[in-house]
Amino acid sequence: MNNSTYASLPLSDFFYFCPNYLRAQMFKYLKYNRQLTNVIGLWFVAGYLFSASLYVLVPATLFILGGKFKYLIIFLGFWFVLILSDARGGFESASIVKILYVLLLVYFASQKGILNLNRSYQYFIPFIAISVISLTFSPIIFDAAQKTLSYFLLLLVVPSFVSFLLRTNKNMFLLGLVYTGALVLLLGLVMRVIQPEFAIYAERYSGVFGNPNGVGIFSLLYNMLWGIIKHHHPHLFSRKDRIVVNALIIISVLLCASRGALLSVTMFYALDYSVRKKNPFVAAGVVVVFLSFFFMENIIGWLYQIGLGEYLRAQTLENGSGRIVAYEFAWEQIKLNPIFGMGFGYSEYWFHKEEVEIVLNLLNHQGNTHNSYLTILMDTGFMGGIAFLVAWGTMFSKSIKQSPFGVPVLIIVLFSSNVEAWLAASLNPFTIIIVTILALLSDQAFTKK
Repeated sequence: MNNSTYASLPLSDFFYFCPNYLRAQMFKYLKYNRQLTNVIGLWFVAGYLFSASLYVLVPATLFILGGKFKYLIIFLGFWFVLILSDARGGFESASIVKILYVLLLVYFASQKGILNLNRSYQYFIPFIAISVISLTFSPIIFDAAQKTLSYFLLLLVVPSFVSFLLRTNKNMFLLGLVYTGALVLLLGLVMRVIQPEFAIYAERYSGVFGNPNGVGIFSLLYNMLWGIIKHHHPHLFSRKDRIVVNALIIISVLLCASRGALLSVTMFYALDYSVRKKNPFVAAGVVVVFLSFFFMENIIGWLYQIGLGEYLRAQTLENGSGRIVAYEFAWEQIKLNPIFGMGFGYSEYWFHKEEVEIVLNLLNHQGNTHNSYLTILMDTGFMGGIAFLVAWGTMFSKSIKQSPFGVPVLIIVLFSSNVEAWLAASLNPFTIIIVTILALLSDQAFTKK
């Protein structure tokens, strides 16, 4: 069965086993929180029909909500705008609106004293300082400066808002995180039925995201967020909730056919089981089994034998779907300025130069480096790369001390960011999730029952 077959399967086949569960508490929550649902729905419909309307609609909504101290909706709305900025089909304005949105978040946070609640952004000050030095070598200095600032602002406001919302309205905040993510996955499946050209890209399911890998990364990170919240606060969710949310995640991952997401989600389920059962041997065994696949000489033939060859695009495994080519090209660019790099956004700029894209397409590669660490080395050099790893490592170490889920999250992020470049960017739908996860795990207001 090939990818286009999976993309065109009727959703009724997937939901056949749980039609009555669509009336679960998740939808009751959305009904009881109509303001959040209405805001998200209004922005999506308005942006889809007339993209430029978001320039006025989003800021106006934020000032109305800010005047009523609706900070939960403001925070979740920011996540949704980041998702829209990654979508296709007329949401170009969201790429500009998200910049204004993060500035307004800083404004609201400073007015309310929220910024003092979490100072984890301090770990990234050396990295940001090196990134500023890298600007002097950038061929796109304005865009590079904007991306540098946005990376810092995301790390400034998101952990602070997480701490604030945990202390003011914890249960509603945690429910909001879970159900907003579920609503995004559900919205993608609905669009696949009513507007297939919006939700299918290159014969693969892409949901409300720009490409199938976007669905995979989102589903993976959201699955970790969901698993962590469910573990620490199980009383918030009914059995029906668990069935619906898990079904949305699994269906989305299967439809997008992202190999990295399939592998990572499966690994996290095993690691989650290991944490709950307090059995480290399960986790170790799963990691060894999955790593062994990379060393199987006949893995391509084996996948075809079991009927998964076409679905997993096994024919591209030999050259890593073009990633090996991208890595080689990236290293050549890193050598040009190995100390400080060429400024934030340089990797994206260089890989999308017309003459470079022509060569890469001939070598069976599309996109950028597909590696967060190579992207950081291209952008900020080895000085920035070291500061980057130290900053993220410090955040992870705090979460590991507070929660048993710190290590599983670290393992999955190391794997996922090694095959995709999402961790090297700020205003995307993905980095905000891992920042939120680490802010939750390192805060006793979340980990203490």
